[in-house]
This record gives sequence, structure tokens and C-alpha cells, in this order.
Amino acid sequence: MANRETGLGNLAQQIKEEFEGDFDAYSALSDEELAVRAGSGDAQATEFLLLKYKNFVRSKARAYFLVGADKDAGGHDRSLQSGARF
Repeated sequence: MANRETGLGNLAQQIKEEFEGDFDAYSALSDEELAVRAGSGDAQATEFLLLKYKNFVRSKARAYFLVGADKDAGGHDRSLQSGARF
């Protein structure tokens, strides 16, 4: 449990360093409250949630990384832009 608490402390410190808003006010809110505020146009709530889950999303996205795959996914983007139907 000590490792988990240290990890959460490190995450809070990282968010605090990167967040441009009132860290104490936003850290006191639940994710649900932050999501409601973000949905209502609160840019700082959106930023806080993005910073909070940035590392989690990156760790999950790594599982989908394909070695040697085209980095810009240009072909896929072009097919969507041209109106291709699936």
C-alpha cells in the first residue's frame, strides 16, 4: 500500500506542477464533478482531467502500438477524408 500511496503522491505533485488553475479547488472535486464542469465548458476542469489521466492513457495506448507501423497513419486519415465508406 505504501507504494500505491507514493505513486498517488507523485501523480498529485506532477499535476500540481503542470496545472495552471487552482490545484486545491480542482483536486477536491470528484471525477464526475470535473466531467460535468468540463462538459459545461470549464477549460480548467478539462485540463485537470487530462493531466490526471495522461499517464494512464499512455500506458493503455502502448498496448496498441505496432512496431514498424506508419507513425502518421496517413493512409487511414486520407481514406476518412475522402469520404470512403466502410
